[in-house]
Amino acid sequence: LTTVQIALLLNAAGVPLTPQYNVRLYTVSYETINPLGGRTVATAAVALPVGATGLPLFSYQHGTLTRTNEAPSAMNIYGELGIGIAFATSGYACVLPDYLGLGGSAGLHPYHHARSQATACVDALRAARALCASNGVALNGQLFLMGYSQGGWATMALHRELETYHAGEFTITASAPMAGAYDLSGVTASDLLSGLPQLNLYYFAYL
Repeated sequence: LTTVQIALLLNAAGVPLTPQYNVRLYTVSYETINPLGGRTVATAAVALPVGATGLPLFSYQHGTLTRTNEAPSAMNIYGELGIGIAFATSGYACVLPDYLGLGGSAGLHPYHHARSQATACVDALRAARALCASNGVALNGQLFLMGYSQGGWATMALHRELETYHAGEFTITASAPMAGAYDLSGVTASDLLSGLPQLNLYYFAYL
């Protein structure tokens, strides 16, 4: 995508941001583990600024999806992939994990299964790092995490996973988990059983 194309995309979304770099988009497939610890393959989108180097690594975790072809690796620039494009044109190396069971990953998506969602994101970070290395894109060691809705919850699970098991490999610079269902057995369960109208009942069916 050129800066002109990105400017049109941002203007249409009402985002007051001036693109700095053209952005090249990739779909990556990588090995990770499933909820039972077996080997499986997951997919992610990666957005890299063209001609930039010494970049911070940025991981964006998307919100609830019910269709596999809505995942970031499907390259729908009008979906949440647009967030990765906005950050990439601003000088970040962006990875957007699809999660297990979405995008090119086989099987059902293990919705709100913290460990497997976190490990899928950790391995997506590794795949993005390898892609950068193979394309001569240097990273500066900074790592930013962000997600919204299910992605906010996934970002918190990823944050915990990195600090607990991978502190020697990754150092988190900043983390922004937003609007996640962080207390499933407390707040979420109470909301479902409250008798109040549910605007998005399919969330509970999915869960």
